[in-house]
Amino acid sequence: MATLPMQGPAFAAYLAASVLISGLGAVGAALALTPSFGGPELSRGARIYTEECAGCHGASLQGRIAGPPGQRIPPLGVTGHAWQHSDAELFRLVARGSNPGAGSAMPAFDDRLAQAEIEAVLIYVKSHWPARFRYQQAALHPGGDGALVALLRDPDATLPGDCLPAVATTR
Repeated sequence: MATLPMQGPAFAAYLAASVLISGLGAVGAALALTPSFGGPELSRGARIYTEECAGCHGASLQGRIAGPPGQRIPPLGVTGHAWQHSDAELFRLVARGSNPGAGSAMPAFDDRLAQAEIEAVLIYVKSHWPARFRYQQAALHPGGDGALVALLRDPDATLPGDCLPAVATTR
């Protein structure tokens, strides 16, 4: 038995078969929901983040982790844990704010930002995460197809060597 190479026609065929098996409708829905990390949404999200979020979370998404409880603000970049929450959870947190008893209170933004503006901010924040964080975060969404879709969209992505099962090759 040979292992399937990570590139080339055999790999493409394997991925195509995986997509078909998982259901074209689910993948189509995930394609619609998985943001691209460029374009006007990213620029809009950067502008809104600078105006509404950077004062607390920092210009580089670094947060403020020192200080007494109630004054700590979680980082949103690679040193934080925002990527461990689904888009729905992140949206709800921005829109409704956080529980003051959780160590820090985030204000609600649903009275200041429209849904599309909150989504643009989330695209901006997620654009700062490494690809592996984006894949793991995408997998938190119902259906779990988001991680595969994100992988397929990223031309620089590589799969771990043990990701694909050994496949018998025919000549």
